[in-house]
Amino acid sequence: MSGGRRRRPLTDEERALWEAVAKTAEPLGARRKPRRKKPPETKATPETPPGPAPSPPATGVPRRGAAKAPAADVPAPRRAPAQEAIDRRTVSRVARGSIDLDGRLDLHGFTQDEAHRRLRVFLAEVQRRGGRMVLVITGKGGAGERGILRRMVPHWLASAQFRPLVSAFDDAHRLHGGGGALYVRIRKA
Repeated sequence: MSGGRRRRPLTDEERALWEAVAKTAEPLGARRKPRRKKPPETKATPETPPGPAPSPPATGVPRRGAAKAPAADVPAPRRAPAQEAIDRRTVSRVARGSIDLDGRLDLHGFTQDEAHRRLRVFLAEVQRRGGRMVLVITGKGGAGERGILRRMVPHWLASAQFRPLVSAFDDAHRLHGGGGALYVRIRKA
């Protein structure tokens, strides 16, 4: 015991309770997979004809090989698995000016098609010049809604089409536009 603080001894009732709990504990190394409960057997009645087994409840994690559900508004993943996130230290160094930006692209006022084309050409040109970090300004959208480019540019950057150009991306620091801009790290050519 450190700090000079003394604990009171356990009562007989507390000691018995502790021993009962300790008997049910397993060592960490002896963990086993949780047992699956058998589903209750249902008998087919004339009212309910036998049919295919009910599918398991959705857990939010797709099964391997399962078809993905169609996206409602925007595809769910923000980044492709092959890309990594830009670490906080790098983001703060860019915000302070310790790491220079090799380019800046403002997509305000462009349609999705124009913005997609300009983004691809811009990133390819920066990669050709040997640039490593750029700022892409999408805007935050107006009237309480997130703008369409704000939603779509991260998905474009995570797509297979941009993977040869982009190694990572993340929201910009508030000094560079915060939620309305992205830092994009360019993959070496």
